[in-house]
Amino acid sequence: MWAVGCVTAVVVALIWLRWWSVAFALLLFSATISSWRLTTEQTDGGGGISLTMQSWASERLDRLELDETTDNIVQAISIGKRQGIDWELRQSYSLSGAAHLLAVSGLHVGIVALLVNGLLMLLGLVRRGHIWRSVIAIVAIWTYAFLAGGSPSVIRAAIMFSGAQIAFTASQRYDGVNILLGTASVMLLINPNYIDSISFQLSFVAVAGIFIIYRPLYDFVKTRYKVVNVIWASVIIGIAASLAVSPLVSHYFGRVSILGVVLNPIVIATAHVIVFASLLWVLAPIGALNGLFHDILTWTTEFQNSVVAVTARQEWGVANFRLNEWQTIVVYIILGAIFLVIRKFLTKRK
Repeated sequence: MWAVGCVTAVVVALIWLRWWSVAFALLLFSATISSWRLTTEQTDGGGGISLTMQSWASERLDRLELDETTDNIVQAISIGKRQGIDWELRQSYSLSGAAHLLAVSGLHVGIVALLVNGLLMLLGLVRRGHIWRSVIAIVAIWTYAFLAGGSPSVIRAAIMFSGAQIAFTASQRYDGVNILLGTASVMLLINPNYIDSISFQLSFVAVAGIFIIYRPLYDFVKTRYKVVNVIWASVIIGIAASLAVSPLVSHYFGRVSILGVVLNPIVIATAHVIVFASLLWVLAPIGALNGLFHDILTWTTEFQNSVVAVTARQEWGVANFRLNEWQTIVVYIILGAIFLVIRKFLTKRK
């Protein structure tokens, strides 16, 4: 723990001195080493900080006395504890294209980062307040990463959002692809076996798809109305991630959810509510508010499960086919070519 504290203090000092690149490099390297050790401790049965924190959060969520199905979904989405979800419910999420909600990753870490920045928005009005906001946000991101089990997908997301936070504080353009590639390189140096992990491949391809595809599509449909733009942004993120992972999903699982593109904006919205309400309760389990948090999480989760179940029952909503390795590569080449054409067209349009 003393080592983690020392690294955190040095990173905070570097941010304060505005040595942004050095701060991110140190954060990237030390966080990856620490997360790898934490994950190894858990695998070897040693418990680890992450497992202890996750158990503590789970115990607090148990105080809400949610019904079994709701509790299992809430704990899976908010803190990454998904052992209790029954096979039928898992299958519904898989067939509907919403299985990514049940594994804490970039979406969930992004929700935490967004909420912290939103709650601390007024700090930007005071001297060096934007620096304190970023320090608090980065601490919150890594606390959540450990709280959610410290899996490789969570650590990847924490590293990327920490880099984005530092870039945001430095008022520099956030080059997501470079941070993504840097994260991948360091993690593969630490553990080359990650390259064979399906979750590793899917999460990186999904994030890369969002970074590469989102902005051109969003600029193409952007309107003068903020509410419409927010809706479009949610839809486009779902489309970008779905397009990016579809060839890999087909290759590994032999099916692709067509309705997942429509479903994702809805379940992303419900995931925001579930993560926010769950973490608020974990941090401040006030007995007088037990009923309120119980009802919010129950209603939101039941609505989400209903939408997922209805989508999963639509047989035409799933395309069953399996791409071999070469076909997968060709599809990605075609998608890349299409994207380049679209980007060139949008550039001329501007």
